[in-house]
Amino acid sequence: METLQRLHNRGSISTGYDVDHSTAFDFTRTEYYHWTPSSDGNRRTWTYSAWIKRGRLTRNNYLWNHGTGDYNQYDRTLLKFNSDDTLYFGGGSAYLLKTNGKFLDCAAWYHIVLACDTTSGTAGNRLKLYINGVQETDFHTNTAPDQNFDFAVNRAQKQTYFYNSTDSSDPHDGNASEVIMVDGQQLGPESFGEFNSDGVWVPIDPSGITFGTNGIYMNFENGSDLGNDVSGNDNDLTKVSLDATDHSEDSPTNNFCTLDFNSGYLQVHAVATTGFTGGNLLRQGSGSSGNNGSAAIGTVGINPFESGIWYFEVEVSSTNNGSSLDVGYGWGAQSIVNSSNRDNNYFYADNSIRYVTQTAHAAGDIQSVLLTCGTTPTIKFYRNDGLIHTATHGSNWTARDEYYFPYVWVKGSGNEGIMNFGNPIQEGAVSSANSDPSGFGAFEFDTKSGYALCSKNIGEFT
Repeated sequence: METLQRLHNRGSISTGYDVDHSTAFDFTRTEYYHWTPSSDGNRRTWTYSAWIKRGRLTRNNYLWNHGTGDYNQYDRTLLKFNSDDTLYFGGGSAYLLKTNGKFLDCAAWYHIVLACDTTSGTAGNRLKLYINGVQETDFHTNTAPDQNFDFAVNRAQKQTYFYNSTDSSDPHDGNASEVIMVDGQQLGPESFGEFNSDGVWVPIDPSGITFGTNGIYMNFENGSDLGNDVSGNDNDLTKVSLDATDHSEDSPTNNFCTLDFNSGYLQVHAVATTGFTGGNLLRQGSGSSGNNGSAAIGTVGINPFESGIWYFEVEVSSTNNGSSLDVGYGWGAQSIVNSSNRDNNYFYADNSIRYVTQTAHAAGDIQSVLLTCGTTPTIKFYRNDGLIHTATHGSNWTARDEYYFPYVWVKGSGNEGIMNFGNPIQEGAVSSANSDPSGFGAFEFDTKSGYALCSKNIGEFT
């Protein structure tokens, strides 16, 4: 499987069945779900399905861990992204799948189906892995279990989702939606999704599935009850360190912008990977003087000479109680913002970078940026909902086929810029949930007729 690399998300991927929510995970908070079945289910035949949006890469990242025993004694079964960003399923040396392909795209949702049936007399049919509707065949390691092997899955032991509770390590960072475990059936991806008219793999309604005794279906629709099982079994999961602020509109059918973990080329100072947390919405600073700092662009790009009005917020915070917070934010073309020049307040991109000097930010300040596209693009900058600057296109800002990306730069170890594209993380949870004109997103302030950077909105303007 080749990694999908993209610079912008151009349109909606919905075809009638809408997934409205997900759970947003921040690995620094060790957020997860767990459940213990009252009795064993079918330990030989089962199917796992989930939509996953990755956050921070290059770290072990558990999707689930079943059982509490010794991994090498086959008393535990796990599924995770490795630190090398491959996908790994195993339980000691008895069975093992490890992909050659790396899952490096943090802008998109992956649909993962793992379908197992050890009763099959054909070894190659006992473990099947599907990614976005296509069976994975390119493995670094592919060791099938013996016939009639009993997994730790569906055993009457603790099941942990998005965390390795056995070793107290490696929680998930990013988002998860439509999490399903089917007890007693080996199902293909067609039970959970389909290709739309654009050839994009999208979810379908799974409610007609027979989930089995220990089956679960978490759709995360109820923000006050995120562990609710809607399979009909009432196998509700216990949530840990999760609350309503982790209830996100980012979903497989309405994909929201985040910061691009792969935009390391914008690093001026060495915080290339360690500075991303909170599902790639929180950017930590680096450096202490001059123009040193850590930067990142968003995963969604807009041509400012096309159409649309786009809005996002940045909360400026500090974990070191510093009196001066150096944070830059705005829109910029990829070819332009890759520069060592930075401003500690805000900027907009022309053929050169323009600055407007302001007093340094205070902790808790919320900055807003409004981009109005068209023949004469305009960027407005707000601080705590007060207009502080309007930038219209200059003589050097000429129309061209180039996408502009939301951007943040943070200087100073411990300082943070928390991005909100309508999908706030817990650290920057809004106190007032203002939506955009489409009814999408949750923002601190009125969007001033600006739209959230999500696939459904982008589809309306293209």
